[in-house]
Amino acid sequence: MTIPVKNLAVAEAIAAAFVSQFASPATAGGDMGKGHGMAATGQNDWTASAGPTRAGRSKVDDRGNVRKLVPTGTCTTTTLPEGRMGSRAALDRALPG
Repeated sequence: MTIPVKNLAVAEAIAAAFVSQFASPATAGGDMGKGHGMAATGQNDWTASAGPTRAGRSKVDDRGNVRKLVPTGTCTTTTLPEGRMGSRAALDRALPG
């Protein structure tokens, strides 16, 4: 193998590893949707908080502006602790501040 071919192979391996880090279940072929207010502490896929990465940073269970990927159609039918329900849109509950 020549050096340019080795460099290309290494670059492809790095790119594949990078993409796999950010692939969500929805992009991996699952039928998933966004469920706001359903993530346990540190189990979120996204949050409205500022910062370079938002996944896994939620500090409060079922925070309203945090979302988690869930099977499509289950975000509004899943019962959470204290009788809470998930939502397709961000909620104003358990927000920091």
